[in-house]
Amino acid sequence: MAGITEGEAHRLLEGSSKLFHSVLVARIMEVLAPGFAAAPQDWGLVGLLHDLDQDATEDEPSLHGLRTVEMLAGRLPDASLRAIKCHDHRSGIKPVTVLDRALIFADNLAILIENQKLKTPCTPTVLFEAVRRECQDKPWIAEYVLGFAEREGLAIWDVVNKIGPR
Repeated sequence: MAGITEGEAHRLLEGSSKLFHSVLVARIMEVLAPGFAAAPQDWGLVGLLHDLDQDATEDEPSLHGLRTVEMLAGRLPDASLRAIKCHDHRSGIKPVTVLDRALIFADNLAILIENQKLKTPCTPTVLFEAVRRECQDKPWIAEYVLGFAEREGLAIWDVVNKIGPR
């Protein structure tokens, strides 16, 4: 496997409308990884590259993630490619592994942070109020963020605080 460096991943994302979002997802994944006995650098790379094809598949959302996997085939482990493939429900591929589910959590937590302009330090009250507001337009946020956190025993506000100030 040829592999891909973080620097190369950043170069691939140059000009992407999802650059900031992807960097945020990568940071969340790095924070999550040790809790699942995974390498932060590996999980961060998955987060960084997960929306690589977003601009190209905007009109074909069922292909989102799949095109990224085609571009990166042989350069990331199969488990990483699978997580990227299934991170958007419109691909029709169901999450199976903890990496799959962690990427979905990180992607949706990043959306919540961006849309609700969450800052650190983040308290449980602030976090749950932000989820309530975000769920008015995106009801799936509750399952993807709160559901994953509950199943995995995560305090979401701690994750937000560990990713650092924005």
